[in-house]
Amino acid sequence: MNNIEVLESLKEPLAAVAVEQTYRLDPTLMVRYGASGRDKCLQDTFCHIQNLIQALRYSSPLLFTEYVSWFAYLLVNQNIPVQDLHTNLAALGSALKEQVPDLEESVFSKYLQPAVQIINKPLADVDSFIDDSQPHAMLCREYLAALLEGNHKQARQMVLEAVKSGTSVRDIYLYIFQNSQWEVGRLWQQKKITVGQEHFCTAATQSIMSQLYPYTFSGVQRLGKRLVAICVGDELHELGLRMLSDFLEMDGWDTYYLGANVPLESILKAISEPPADVLAISTTMTIHLPFTQMIIDRVHDESFSTGARILVGGYAFNIDPMLWQKVGADGYAVNSAVAVDEARRLVGLAPV
Repeated sequence: MNNIEVLESLKEPLAAVAVEQTYRLDPTLMVRYGASGRDKCLQDTFCHIQNLIQALRYSSPLLFTEYVSWFAYLLVNQNIPVQDLHTNLAALGSALKEQVPDLEESVFSKYLQPAVQIINKPLADVDSFIDDSQPHAMLCREYLAALLEGNHKQARQMVLEAVKSGTSVRDIYLYIFQNSQWEVGRLWQQKKITVGQEHFCTAATQSIMSQLYPYTFSGVQRLGKRLVAICVGDELHELGLRMLSDFLEMDGWDTYYLGANVPLESILKAISEPPADVLAISTTMTIHLPFTQMIIDRVHDESFSTGARILVGGYAFNIDPMLWQKVGADGYAVNSAVAVDEARRLVGLAPV
């Protein structure tokens, strides 16, 4: 077995050993967090191992260091010392050497050590995604403030009035919906808003987007191209993919938005009946990359292939700009605006 297969087979016992060593290295952990804290440490350590495996699978240290950086930032905003994560990663390294003695040194030098170095440095605050230099920054702030107050009706009215006053739907999507959603994620990570507020903002924005469709799709010349769009696994980060679908509808595509948690066979049916020109896959979490890979392999399988080209995007692919090639996709887009030209390229059309 290779490194990945070995680690896959040992995920649970490795996590247990690493936690045992973590609490041995720092006996104060039990005093500070109790038995429930130890259970949470076991869950987190298992997640560390899962993310390390995917980083190894795709030869991408960036995937693991970005995950650790995100996790450290999350701990800081929960008033948990980053030193606790440092101790846990050190214990994980010891457990790996003890349980998998044949593990290549590169696993430590290229993956674990850079991750530890990141959390040894002061963690920089993430800047607001709403900046005065951006178009419609004031409207974006007012829109988000209304949503955070639970005022869906006021937020919707702001957007509709802006569109009626001449603001393009494209600008509303890019500078109001997209930036406000990124800001919601930042505020949640900093524990400045609740999960409930985060979910409300997303649901309200999706609802408001649907009310813009009369302004979005009327009078658009159809291209005779079809796109199917999915989020892998059970991810809830669907709004970016919905935006991508709407951008392509505005460009004249016929889109079929499946959302998240769709079984493989349902995806295959959706791209074959009728045949799709492009399958767009959004992957946010690194641990969902194996399912993304499974979809791509199946779609490209000669025994099935409908000729659909595969366009990938999402946070996981934004971390490592070369990852799309490693999973065998045909193209990659960093955001919805870029996706229009990339989808056109995949089917031989000129950029907008």
